[in-house]
Amino acid sequence: MNTVGNRIRHVRTLAGLTQKMFGERLSVTSQAVSQWERNEPVSFANLSKISEFTGASFDWLRTGAGSPPAPGASQIDTSAPAPQHPHSVHEEAVPYSPERAPRSLRDAIEFFQKDRPDTHAFIVKSNVLGAANIQPGDVVVMDRSLADFAKAGDVVRAQVLDDVGGATTIFRIFQPPYLVTGKEPLSDAPGEHVDGENVQIVAVMTELVRMR
Repeated sequence: MNTVGNRIRHVRTLAGLTQKMFGERLSVTSQAVSQWERNEPVSFANLSKISEFTGASFDWLRTGAGSPPAPGASQIDTSAPAPQHPHSVHEEAVPYSPERAPRSLRDAIEFFQKDRPDTHAFIVKSNVLGAANIQPGDVVVMDRSLADFAKAGDVVRAQVLDDVGGATTIFRIFQPPYLVTGKEPLSDAPGEHVDGENVQIVAVMTELVRMR
């Protein structure tokens, strides 16, 4: 099991699942599973999903470090599809809380944040970033050091200042000169947007972690 593909195949067969069944539990196609097992690239987000649903260590899947899962260790429910994240429309995003996150998600976020003090993770709670294919339940890692270098299409965190010095944090897609929201792919005439001198970009998304 000296490759990522071999380790993915190991946990799948350990769970007694075909590639099609394994893909259904992880919300991917059987072709994607086949590609992974042939050692084609697999994202950290998908490795994190595999870790969560099989009980295999994220680090072991990624590098082979540590011990492989023992027979019977799989956490995949073979009678139901992978669970979905709750959906709240009352907040755009909330700070990522490692105490309440699955171990596999913590591993992924810690990998992205390691030695990068300017990065912070947020769990998306609404569909304002749907046009960027970011869904409720996704985790976005934002880098403050890139705030002055945002370019068109970037997902950004911004602050909207009010007249008395207060600030509201928002998450938007940068379409100069606007910060835009949307559920559908963006057009040349964006709908909801904010702009003006009271809006300040404070961070740019560098990584996306999807757990389903």
